[in-house]
Amino acid sequence: MRIVLCQKYISRHGKGGGLSTLYANLAAALVQLGADVSLLTATPAEETGLPSHITVHRIPAREDDRSYATQVAAALREIPHDIVETPTWKTELAQYIRHHPAQRSAVVIRTELPLARLLPDHPALERERELIATADALIAVSPFVAQCVQEEYGRRPDATILNGVDRDLFRRLPDVQAERRLCLWVGDYNPVKRLAWLEAIAREEESIHHHIVLPEPRSAEQAATHQRLLALPNAQISHQLPQRELVRQYNRASVVLSTSRYEAFGLSLLEGLACGTPLLTPADLESVQHLLAGGKSGREYRDVAAAAQLLRETDWSALRGAAWQLAAEFQWERCARETLAVYQKVLRQRARP
Repeated sequence: MRIVLCQKYISRHGKGGGLSTLYANLAAALVQLGADVSLLTATPAEETGLPSHITVHRIPAREDDRSYATQVAAALREIPHDIVETPTWKTELAQYIRHHPAQRSAVVIRTELPLARLLPDHPALERERELIATADALIAVSPFVAQCVQEEYGRRPDATILNGVDRDLFRRLPDVQAERRLCLWVGDYNPVKRLAWLEAIAREEESIHHHIVLPEPRSAEQAATHQRLLALPNAQISHQLPQRELVRQYNRASVVLSTSRYEAFGLSLLEGLACGTPLLTPADLESVQHLLAGGKSGREYRDVAAAAQLLRETDWSALRGAAWQLAAEFQWERCARETLAVYQKVLRQRARP
């Protein structure tokens, strides 16, 4: 079985967001299981952080998603493969999947939160709808995503496969002690992250210090948000920390805070758990219930005042052991094995007359 993983940006070092990390680690885990894997990406091979024996087919990055999808389709015609996988985000296979099934390989789509739920006016919505309807198989990254895809597009994913976490990297550091009143927030400027909530929580409880990790602002709106966060007397901002430094910050924090309305999976939250750091998440963030373990590894809040009170009064140290133990259940090897099972089923179905 020859597999192509198609993801515009791929990095095992945390650059490019959760999907970038997912596909880098999935590729490495599939190869460890003996699979023949190559990558189709805009990321140079030396920047993926992956072993040199994993073939990287690079195509130039294009900001226009349609143009990039055309490049992807052309590249796939030249790469020998039996199955190709891509996420719904960026709709990279939008052109390729329109070929008659007899003239293309099997297509597996790993579904993120549907645009129909997040951004119903997004110009890529119809392309995503077509991908979901036409793919040979769908993989959801969480039970919540599987439910959303079925509700929005009328198709139930064939499997729900949870992400893993690199336990060699994200781990408890014996030389780093958690600071009782330090809260860590990791994310970006996407509106679903609700940075206004973060600002309000910090102002509500000034005895808690907030370490905020997010990219450099790239627009006037982001710059204005950045300036408001900088003005907080009890906050520190870091931009795109190297992974090993991020691990230290997870270990230093007493709690990892989320203010998101939506997360497909919550990979940064899982990384915090792997470092033994519990979570504080909004009650309407349904998609991370698999990380809270019924309150054993974190707490939920319903509003700003409740979040501030929990930050002030909770003994987070009592949850650190359960947080670390829960993270052990999330393994990239398991993710790769379950993914291979989906690929094998799809190829068997296509082989039938």
